[in-house]
Amino acid sequence: MQIPLIRKLTPYIPYISTPAAHNGKICPFPQRTPISNVFADNDAVDYYNKGVNLAISGKFEEAIVLFDLAIKYKPELADAYYNKGFALDKLEKFEEAIAAYDLAIKYKPDYAKAYSNKGAALGKLGKSKEAIITFDLAIKYQPDFADAYYNKGVSLKLLGRKKESDEAFAIAEKLNASQK
Repeated sequence: MQIPLIRKLTPYIPYISTPAAHNGKICPFPQRTPISNVFADNDAVDYYNKGVNLAISGKFEEAIVLFDLAIKYKPELADAYYNKGFALDKLEKFEEAIAAYDLAIKYKPDYAKAYSNKGAALGKLGKSKEAIITFDLAIKYQPDFADAYYNKGVSLKLLGRKKESDEAFAIAEKLNASQK
């Protein structure tokens, strides 16, 4: 089986619902939002969703600007950091992508997709050992995460650890088959 050396990124570009869609409550933010924060939260959601649309359209540089604006209004918005990292990765700005994924993880410590994409970026920088540690964290928080196992397999293969890489690929294949 031919294993591509390009690691899979796990896209995660969900929209955040607007307050109107939830009877004036901002979702998925906490149900009890102080009134002084409502406008900032609305701005964060608007900028985030516009960034998502641009990222989906492949306009990654423009999307990053909007994710930064969302972060300005809602600094703890882990998804904005994640998607900023995704866009930076697509632009091959791997160090910056890693920094964005680290911030996503800071605000959401169990963010498996952020760990997996951080590992992919590390791998693209030739840091396979660090990447494996990061993929293991993704797997810890989401044990059925096929992409994390696949990416771990690529990193293990690059390090010449064939048996372990074959095991990781087999798990990824089994998980992909069960999720169809």
